[in-house]
Parts: sequence; C-alpha cells; structure tokens
Amino acid sequence: MNRRSLRRGFTLAEILIAMVLIGIIGAMFTRVLIVQTRYFDQQNAKRNARSVSRSAMNVMLSDLRMVQDSLGVDSLTDNGRLIRVRVPYRFGLVCASNAAGMTVSMLPVDSAVTGMAQYNGYAFRNATTGLYTYVPSAVAPALALAQTCTGNLLGQARIATLTDNGRAGSVVTLAPGSVVAQPTNAVFYWQRITYSFQLSNYFPGRWALFRQVGNRAQEEIMGPFDGASRFRIYRRGDDTSRTVFSLADTATVKGIDIVLTGVAQRLTGGYTNIQQSKMVSSVFFKNLRNN
Repeated sequence: MNRRSLRRGFTLAEILIAMVLIGIIGAMFTRVLIVQTRYFDQQNAKRNARSVSRSAMNVMLSDLRMVQDSLGVDSLTDNGRLIRVRVPYRFGLVCASNAAGMTVSMLPVDSAVTGMAQYNGYAFRNATTGLYTYVPSAVAPALALAQTCTGNLLGQARIATLTDNGRAGSVVTLAPGSVVAQPTNAVFYWQRITYSFQLSNYFPGRWALFRQVGNRAQEEIMGPFDGASRFRIYRRGDDTSRTVFSLADTATVKGIDIVLTGVAQRLTGGYTNIQQSKMVSSVFFKNLRNN
C-alpha cells in the first residue's frame, strides 16, 4: 500500500497558506463592513440634520403664514437672528364700537388654541384699505351678553354667535383704542411670538432655535444649527431677500426667508467635517396690495 495514501492531517505549509488566504478574505470583509458602516452612519447623520431643519421649519411656518403684511413684524435684529411677529389666533366680527369700547362676536375655537396663546391685544380691519389697526392691550376680553350682538340697536350689526362641533362662539367686550372700528369689521386676537437663534443649552458650541410666546419663558425647540442660520427679509418691492437691514424696516417687511442649516449631533467616523443640511423657505405675508 502506498504510504502517501495513509497520511492524515495537513502539512505546516498548507496550514500557513490557508491562514494567509483566510486573513486576506477576512481583511477584505472587514474593510467592506467598515465602509458600509461609515456610509450608513453618514447617511443617518445627514438624515438627522435634515430632520432638524425640517421640524423647525414646520413649527415656524404654522405661525408666520398667519402674519399680516401690515405691521405684522413687531421687531427684528439687524444680524438676522431674531424676529418678533404679531400672530393672529382667534377671529370674529365687530358688532358695535365707540370710544368706550368694542363689542365683538368671536368665532368658535378649540380650547387648546386659547390655552397655548397669550393675549397681547386685538386688531380690526379697515374694509376700504384692507389694512389692520393693532391695539395692544394687557386687559383680557370680558364676556358680554349675546343680545348685544343680536339686538337691533342703532349703529349696531346684528351678528349671531355660532356653534361648531360643540364649541360655541362668544360675545366679548374689548378695551377701547385710539381709532373706532365700524360694525362688521373683521377683528382678531393676536399674540407676540419671538423666534431667535441663540447658543444651545444642550449642544455645546452649537446654535439652537428658541421660541417665546409673549412674556413667557422662552423654549429651545430645535437644534443644533450652524451659525449661518438666520432670517432674511423682503421689503416692499424687493425681488431678493435682504441680509442687511435695520429696525426701521419692520413697517415695510412683506416676507421672510428662513435659512436653516441643520447640523448632525456628532462627527461621523472617518470624516473631518460634521454633516449639515441647509434648507431655505420663503414666507410672503401678502403681495396683492399697493399700499
């Protein structure tokens, strides 16, 4: 019998060759896993950065789209990092008005809307010009008798209150302003909402978006952002938004560019720069008036 055919096991050379081949294949698989893991981590970081910008944009648009084109912007800073607006949150019609006050029939509204808002005053619309007159007031509206609006008094509009899905409208008396409204003029309550970019409390060295309703404590609602995030404004007649402006421009602001550069919360392995996602959205208050 051939002694070669009786051999069992492997030679040392064969084992070494096998180990080298396994090492090469293992190194290739390890490299593939590292590349795929870093790619997944990078995509996840980009997605997080986009989510920061998109979520912040959704919050702001819900407020800013309600702002009127006449004196809707209350204050802003020339570095583009703060803007304060007058945001309507409840609407109605004037029943009667004189120097002593104004009686208004307000439409039904969800209790959550009034619960989250802070009353800073009211505004009524001039039916001829379409412009609103803002009346700041710290005195909350007082309930009045429904008959005040449904009666037949001289110079008074007969406006019935409405009920919608169990939510009833209300008749209220508002504090007098320097200008007397006319019956049937549209009216709304408004609140001051401030949006600002400040250094984050949770992401050291990064910026965050803060929201403040009236004089309540401000809240850090979204972050982190790059320091380039800011507001740019459109003045009457502008085709492009301005990056340089002054406080005097508040009366002529017709729109805003919201520039958000969301930033990932950490640096992705294998990359030298943190992932960012820039989003720009324009909000025009109204562009139909010539005045």
